[in-house]
Amino acid sequence: MGLCQGLAQAGVVAIVNAPADWLDLKRELLELLEQSETGRAAALARVRLESPQRAISLEQLLRDAESEFLESPAWTSVAAPTPAVEAPPERIGPWRIKDELGRGGMGTVYRAERDDGSFAQTVAVKLIRAELVSGELRRRFDSERRILASLEHPNVARLLDAGTTGQGVPYLVLEYVAGEPIDAFCDAQKLDAGQRLALFRLVCAAVHAAHQRLILHRDLKTANVLVDANGTPKLLDFGIAKLLVPETPADDLTRVGFARPLTPEWSSPEQLRGEALSTTSDVYSLGVLLYVLLTGHRPHVYKDKSPAAFAAAIEASPPAALRVSAGANAPPGVIAQRLRGDIERIAQKALASDVRERYATVAELDADVARLLAGRPVEAHPRSLGYRFGKLVLRNRVASAAVALAALGLMAATAFSARQATIARQERERAEHRFDDVRRIANVVLFDLNDSLANISGTLAVRELLVENALRYLDDLARETGREPDLLTELATAYERIAEVQGMPSWPSHGRSGDALASLARALDLHRRANAVAGESALAEARVLSNLGSILAARGESSKARDAQLQSEAALMTVPSNKRDVVWVLQLARIQVAGGDAVWELGDVPGSVHDYQRALLTVAEGRAKFASDTSLMRQVGVVEQRIGDAAAVRGDWQQARLHHGASLAADDALLEREPGSLELQRDLGTDLSRVGAVAFMLGQHREALAMHQRALELRKRLAQADPGDARARDDEAESYLQTAQSLAVLRRMPEAQESAALAVEGWRGLVERDPDNARMRRSLANALVALGRCEASIGKRESAVFRIAEARRIRAALSASNPDYKLPDGAITNLDTLEAQIRAGKALSANVAFVDPWQN
Repeated sequence: MGLCQGLAQAGVVAIVNAPADWLDLKRELLELLEQSETGRAAALARVRLESPQRAISLEQLLRDAESEFLESPAWTSVAAPTPAVEAPPERIGPWRIKDELGRGGMGTVYRAERDDGSFAQTVAVKLIRAELVSGELRRRFDSERRILASLEHPNVARLLDAGTTGQGVPYLVLEYVAGEPIDAFCDAQKLDAGQRLALFRLVCAAVHAAHQRLILHRDLKTANVLVDANGTPKLLDFGIAKLLVPETPADDLTRVGFARPLTPEWSSPEQLRGEALSTTSDVYSLGVLLYVLLTGHRPHVYKDKSPAAFAAAIEASPPAALRVSAGANAPPGVIAQRLRGDIERIAQKALASDVRERYATVAELDADVARLLAGRPVEAHPRSLGYRFGKLVLRNRVASAAVALAALGLMAATAFSARQATIARQERERAEHRFDDVRRIANVVLFDLNDSLANISGTLAVRELLVENALRYLDDLARETGREPDLLTELATAYERIAEVQGMPSWPSHGRSGDALASLARALDLHRRANAVAGESALAEARVLSNLGSILAARGESSKARDAQLQSEAALMTVPSNKRDVVWVLQLARIQVAGGDAVWELGDVPGSVHDYQRALLTVAEGRAKFASDTSLMRQVGVVEQRIGDAAAVRGDWQQARLHHGASLAADDALLEREPGSLELQRDLGTDLSRVGAVAFMLGQHREALAMHQRALELRKRLAQADPGDARARDDEAESYLQTAQSLAVLRRMPEAQESAALAVEGWRGLVERDPDNARMRRSLANALVALGRCEASIGKRESAVFRIAEARRIRAALSASNPDYKLPDGAITNLDTLEAQIRAGKALSANVAFVDPWQN
């Protein structure tokens, strides 16, 4: 069923005859098609609230669009009469129109001359189609103007002027290229393969210049490369070019009024599928151009209405060899049988359907063509000493004879030296075997044994001992070898592992954040050294920067923590798009959550929600792309929990309950699959704690107590299993304090006092371990206030005053030493009032939240 029939069945026949309305509907449809299933469902839900009828229309169009490819406005397919071709205008601005040069989906191009007396000049004027004028089309036209204005290259048609007609229709004035398409020029001049390649290199230079300005052309084809009478190619039509780094999502203006604007037979598989594009997409189109210039045929013929089906066909069947495609009807000047060897390999690499096998940049493609023309080895050929030697001989035939004679003389001397070298090599190999054995053992400890023990309770001390020994071995090896990149990476990872055990927040650790900070700084330095030597992946650097930020946040250095997370995300974004796997997605979501946490600590809760929403979108897109991978599911619970926390701070308890419930459901589902996972058990404890806190604030105190007691039992088991784990002790103390809160409001004061005392004991021990940890100090102050209130309520006023005074000292010290670590308003002055009430023997209300989990 066609899209127009779908419109009729959806009850929107009345609007398909109105182009402006259709464009709005089509724009919404195309935006929906670009989104993941999760994002599409959310967007449709919003439309339903605003306009149920429009939502019905869009849902029908979505069903039809599964197999349709929009090439022209749908209103041309219904009963409305086809508009007649308009006569060209007489003038556009100061330009007098002479004749029409061509028409495209976006507008018409005219040849024009300046006639205002200023000077004589012939130009090409590009005028947008009047019936398509809309705000978004204007922005796309403006995009082309900005792109062309930023390009100054001898092989790119220059932008000369721009403006708007009296009717409000935008136009561009471009350099007029009096020439013919590049393939027609080559055929007319009967250029041989070498001459065609030299001309092709000039086109590559123009595209490379655009890429250096972060611009993709996205519609490279022979019709957009004209060659003038001097033999100079000019690259035209940046109408669907895309800036690689748009200022805002709205700057991607390729979805306006049409479906994906492209020419299928010239487009890469990823462009046909509507995926994110990079420079490699233009490389593919240049590969098609190269193939056409050499054979006279396109590598694939577009026969299907579905771009996705055409992309699948491209991936399933590589193009025919150049000499086969050229056959007996090779272009004039080209000898088909010579289209073999390196020239074939270059074409194959440029046309690889897998972006990982394609040239990464146009510069790489151009360099290989230059090597081919110079008779040097090309990168597209598999590395081989014989191949390179053969190329050398062909380039230097005379010198090769002299080299051969000299080689004979060297052979005798080499035979004697070889015997001596064999003895030395045997000794070296024995040393290398010992070196590799030590290194292998260290890596087994770091990666296999450590990871296995990490999910077994009570193994923290053993893990620390193992990692420290592995670290010592690797450090010794690194001193011996100096700059071996693989070893530097392994050593850096060892420092990351020891940091986890020393004091990473939210990790099982001994709670020594200062030691962890030093270890991560060392890891960052080693990863950067490895990167300098061998180009190590930026993923490792991003991971370490994010972990550094988490530690800085725990120590109260929130501004530095935020900076570290921003640096981490910037490093992660340098990973090429074709290498962004599920690990990359997970790391990005973690960075965005940690960045939101740092912003929260700086007092900007709405700003933190922005980061959490970004993380939620990252996870949703990752799950849509990697549907079979379950590792992202846990991150859903983490992000939902954070968003629920933010709602709680705003006092929106229903929203808080909704998001915390979603987090609880996600973790429950994961625990069913992995009931022995310590990390998931810890997550469940946090979920129960948050749900209980929300119930408390909603006045459901018995439900709150039940949740906190469940969380406490779970957290006590985890803490008892590994007494050295600071994170488990922190969680346990939190549950003791929340249980005390619920008991107090239920008038069970002796039990509340006992539970609050255990919370104080837990956090006091953690502060003694890590006195620079601002979060632990603030938690201790909260627990002291709660304990003081409980003691005052059962008549222990002197002890209660002592607790309040200690809490005041801790909060004052925090405020003085950590200026960007935001305490709640009145956190110190309120304690003065509380102490005065206790001294005066005034009754205190039990209905007070002794602990606010959303502030920790």
